[in-house]
Amino acid sequence: MKHRSRLGSIALASVLATLVAGLSPRAQAQSPSQPENRLAGDEWSFAAAPYLWLASLHGDIAVFPALPPVEVDASFGDIFENLDPSLMFAGEIRSGRVGLLADIIYVHLTADGPTPGPLFSGVEADVKDFIGTFEGAYRVVDTDSVDLDLLGGIRVWTVSTELSFSPGILAGRTAENTESWVDPLVGVRARVDVGSGFFLAAWGNVGGFGVVADLDWDIFGGVGYEWNDWLSSVIGYRHLEIDYDDGGFVYDVVQTGPVIGAVLRF
Repeated sequence: MKHRSRLGSIALASVLATLVAGLSPRAQAQSPSQPENRLAGDEWSFAAAPYLWLASLHGDIAVFPALPPVEVDASFGDIFENLDPSLMFAGEIRSGRVGLLADIIYVHLTADGPTPGPLFSGVEADVKDFIGTFEGAYRVVDTDSVDLDLLGGIRVWTVSTELSFSPGILAGRTAENTESWVDPLVGVRARVDVGSGFFLAAWGNVGGFGVVADLDWDIFGGVGYEWNDWLSSVIGYRHLEIDYDDGGFVYDVVQTGPVIGAVLRF
């Protein structure tokens, strides 16, 4: 990434292919006197997780080689004022050691930014993002207090960008482009129960590897609370970074900010 040392954020929403990283669904809460053997049998369990990522947006976006890259730098408050209807939802299906994870995000937002040089006086970026993360999970550690899964899968991106340049030396103009690509991913997630209904959760994914995007990675860490057998809540912090460049289309952005969400198990 051209500015990889600079942490920032790509949009209000983006994927959480395991919203709370270690929040693997449990068929039923157990008391300390009745420990659950979660790997016994092959009963299916499900989890659904609506969430909100309070992220900010920073990075460089370009749609054609003839136009300069646009530097976007917007806080969550800036983005929230310009956020159109969006969708953020994650889910998991599990049987024994094996799980299937999905995170579906659609975001439509606008953000302002400066342009390099005097050719234009400013620019507005209208960005529509679809980010779908689909992974398989295999549990390698399962104890009364610790779960550890290995992850592998893909992240699907579709980014539609419209850049509206304000007049400077040159007259104003508008350019738009839509780009889609799929990045391979590998990762790990963990959950640690700390007692009294509280747990710690963390996960990380890395992908791209220059196969499509140069780099595609994200990390999450947080704390959660189990209210009852079927409902948990989570608060944490997530960082996502993507560096993609193809034929003049540049999407070199990072997203970072707190996450709040709920997990329904059944």
